[in-house]
Amino acid sequence: NLKLYGEAKAFCDERHTPMGLVYIPFPGWTKEQIASAEKTLGDWAQQNQVPFVDVTERYCGEPLGKISKDGFHPTPYGDEVIAEELVRQWHVIDGATGFSATRAGG
Repeated sequence: NLKLYGEAKAFCDERHTPMGLVYIPFPGWTKEQIASAEKTLGDWAQQNQVPFVDVTERYCGEPLGKISKDGFHPTPYGDEVIAEELVRQWHVIDGATGFSATRAGG
């Protein structure tokens, strides 16, 4: 329900806190379901000026049994893939929000 995303955006705006949206598809979904959700959320993010990171290509490029045991929740390896993709695409969030993070020890 996109209304909840709007409420989350308003909550962040009221607190002067940037919001970002990370799309992680359900590994058990069909390509059509993934593409539909990806477009809906991407369009919402663009219309509301919210940075949008999409991990579909990398996440769905992995064997289903390796990234999820139930088609819904990521395995530890699935979490690692998501984290690596967030690091790779961090510029999307960093550039749009002005929020910058440094790695521990860096």
